[in-house]
Amino acid sequence: MIYYDVKKIEEDWLLAVYGGTRPHIGAVCIVKWQEGKANLLHSYQLPHHKEQEIAEEIALEWCSKFQRTVVQSPLLLVFTSLKQLQI
Repeated sequence: MIYYDVKKIEEDWLLAVYGGTRPHIGAVCIVKWQEGKANLLHSYQLPHHKEQEIAEEIALEWCSKFQRTVVQSPLLLVFTSLKQLQI
């Protein structure tokens, strides 16, 4: 099962997506709405993890929809596609 926590901080968003067999922090990214589009500012992946791509995909999608800065961290072990979240 996949879960999420969403927190609005003033005009910005903090997202956590988690689930799988052993949730943990594997990546973090920051996306900012600039010049009419979502821009990936920073993206970090911890060694031996595979969550960076999904963190970027979720944050870019959320930023595009709400046109605000997004910080996103996937906390999951088993996850393969943004389509599973149905954002």
